[in-house]
Amino acid sequence: MNLNKLLKSGLVSILILALGLVLLLTVNFNKSFDFTGGTVVTLNIRDYEVQEAVEKVNTALSENNLVASYLVEGENENGTCLIIKYQIFEDVNTVNENFENDLYESFGYDQSDMLEESYILMQTHTSPELGMEVFLKAFIAVLAGLVAVAVYMFARHNLTSGFTMIAVAILDLGLMMALTLITRIPVNGYFVIAILGTALFSITLSFIKLNAFNKDAKDENYIKLNNTEITNISNKEENAKIFKISLALIVALLISAVLLDAIGIAVISLILGIFACVFSSRFVTPELWALAFKRRTKKPKNTSKSAIKDMAVEPVWSESKNED
Repeated sequence: MNLNKLLKSGLVSILILALGLVLLLTVNFNKSFDFTGGTVVTLNIRDYEVQEAVEKVNTALSENNLVASYLVEGENENGTCLIIKYQIFEDVNTVNENFENDLYESFGYDQSDMLEESYILMQTHTSPELGMEVFLKAFIAVLAGLVAVAVYMFARHNLTSGFTMIAVAILDLGLMMALTLITRIPVNGYFVIAILGTALFSITLSFIKLNAFNKDAKDENYIKLNNTEITNISNKEENAKIFKISLALIVALLISAVLLDAIGIAVISLILGIFACVFSSRFVTPELWALAFKRRTKKPKNTSKSAIKDMAVEPVWSESKNED
């Protein structure tokens, strides 16, 4: 079996989904601070350069056996600051106090000085800020969107096409989440963007494919081909267009991630979702659309004997001017 046949067999997708399910049931998602709770430290760096301040913070974290899940530059009323988030589940108060003292010592701040005391603010969240309601709301939104699309497909095309579009979107969402689980990308509150974005892109690709199938099915050159043969032709024709759309979208997302640090992690999951949609539209779902697609052919006009008789035209004979 060559690579192309292997990918078209659906075995790769099944393996990815199976591995994702195993990880979900064992280690679950790599949940970020938003879902697990933890400690937030806002540290004004005053006269220090950002890179130097980051190195000092990392040293203090290392000495206290801490790992920052989030460390970015920000601004507050005291000027430039670093925002540090980390998770700890044992001896929280002791570890936080030691880390805070190390920061005061490292940056040379005086805890007895009211102004310098405000340079280091520490807040501990013992419970997560977000939970399964984020996923629940996202899935409700996706479900509502899929139902709306399915109703349109039922009315515009047929029942099978509506169910196929829903099945394709569910497959793409499953692949996106499985890849997120496999790569251990942290999941934060913005993960809902990845869920909604993947579903929307999946629906978009389905419409592109369906329109291409419909166009080729009407082509007189393909009139004798079956659905599978037509979908193979349409698939090849649309691959370049889908690749360009996907590439442009990924570039736009990467630029957004650079400009908006908060959504950076969600952007990575969304890019995995785009990859999943392109992969399935190329290798997995064309066969589904071949089964679902109904070719619209015009019924021939009535060609019964009576109709032919009615359509008959009396021959027109030219009159000769020659006289006997």
